[in-house]
Amino acid sequence: GLYRWALRLSNIGVEGLSFDFASGNYRGHFTEPGFNAIELSRVANSWVRDIRINNADYGVNIVRCSFITVTN
Repeated sequence: GLYRWALRLSNIGVEGLSFDFASGNYRGHFTEPGFNAIELSRVANSWVRDIRINNADYGVNIVRCSFITVTN
């Protein structure tokens, strides 16, 4: 079947940030208390670069996107 995919944003950049989440015993995937740094959803022609992420379950999550670059 066909799926209509409407992009909402384009040319979005996230860069030069640090994310430090509390450390502790790992409880398992999807059981952490919200330790997710960046999510891109329905964007195109965008980038994530020069990001430092510590103790996250999801560092960078990309959902329904196209032409995304993630570096450093």
